[in-house]
Amino acid sequence: MYKVSVVTPFHNVDMGMFSKCASSMRSQTIGFENVEWIIVVHNSEPHYMPLLTQMFKDDKNVTVKELHDRFHSPATPRNCGVKLVTAPCVGFLDADDSYTPECIEVARREMMETGAQIVTFRREYELETESLHPHTEVVAWNLTQWRIVMDRKDERIPCTEKHMKPYAESFATTLKGHHNLLVAMVGPRSKQTNDGCTIETLESMMVKLYMWRFHYARGKRRADFSMPDRLFFKTEPHDEQHAICYYALLDRDIDQIVALNTRRVSDMFQYMKEHQDQLVAEIRETDKDRATEVEHALQSAEPLACALWPKLERIVAFGAGEYAEATALMKEFTGNMPHNHGYCYTEETICGRAVEDNSDLFETVQSGSFHEYMPAGGDNETTLLSTDVKQGEEYQLVVTNSAGLYRFVTSHRVCIEDVQLDRTLFKLVRG
Repeated sequence: MYKVSVVTPFHNVDMGMFSKCASSMRSQTIGFENVEWIIVVHNSEPHYMPLLTQMFKDDKNVTVKELHDRFHSPATPRNCGVKLVTAPCVGFLDADDSYTPECIEVARREMMETGAQIVTFRREYELETESLHPHTEVVAWNLTQWRIVMDRKDERIPCTEKHMKPYAESFATTLKGHHNLLVAMVGPRSKQTNDGCTIETLESMMVKLYMWRFHYARGKRRADFSMPDRLFFKTEPHDEQHAICYYALLDRDIDQIVALNTRRVSDMFQYMKEHQDQLVAEIRETDKDRATEVEHALQSAEPLACALWPKLERIVAFGAGEYAEATALMKEFTGNMPHNHGYCYTEETICGRAVEDNSDLFETVQSGSFHEYMPAGGDNETTLLSTDVKQGEEYQLVVTNSAGLYRFVTSHRVCIEDVQLDRTLFKLVRG
């Protein structure tokens, strides 16, 4: 018996494009011989049937069936193909699309492990133009159990504007009205898929979306930055850390430091200390007086951040939970400067907002996601709503974001401090 059946509706598809489809099927890591492939040639020109029959004449696992009817939808040939299926699992692949090599194997594995009835996965695009950036993820949606799985290839995530909107809005609120030192690693503009999905790091996409959508309102800048705006949209690689430090040291008017997390801030200050001679020399070429001020600040007994920027009011950077050690390192440079954790986030969604400066307490942010709580030490299947959690108990945070069918057990372990009518107060527990 075949492990999986794949049904492909075929309607006058360019044979060069279909050859890519066939090649992807033959490259499946599960083994092409373990896949039953049913191709339904639907309302196509007469020459296609002989071409396909010849192409698969030696493949016993491939069935090529011809179908002519009055319908103009791929649903008809799909339904026709389903009637011929013999494997316990069935997948669908259009004739002008392709599977990644591990696609069938991973999808089948997730179905077997989770008991899922349906597996869906994002499409990746690379056809017709090289300007489209391919990316794949697998999400197993189980209609009877809670588990949904995403197999992410790297730290980059599929960022649609809908997904990123809560991040950009919160980011804009933080920056507004300040002269900011933004410590962010922003890569060259990413390629975009033809479903509007951009593959980038959360940090990079958040900064770019802010610049595109929020930086200028009615022709007026909402915030100022130490680094020129153009460097947030670089067209070729450059040393980002050096550029951030150079422009930060050159600017004496910074009143707020903003970063995705405290590790970014501590790394920046460490770079300044390690490369101070080079940085001061470069600043002297532009502003001799400022170079002298920076030299004195670097030798001062005062915390470096306070010595460099007399107008500095606070630092906004997530530094709870797994970033607690990075926060301690940052404070060696910032001293008692007010620190706000900003937003508690995952790659999937924003989970909470810091209640106030110098506090590890967060309040839930519900607008961008749906939250559940999995009891620590439980059976990894039971989840509770915020109305059912208990004060003082620890839970693993589970979120479903607004971007689509994505439900995740996050890495955040939280301790419930209080449950109120419109919000839940929590602290992050170090792993």
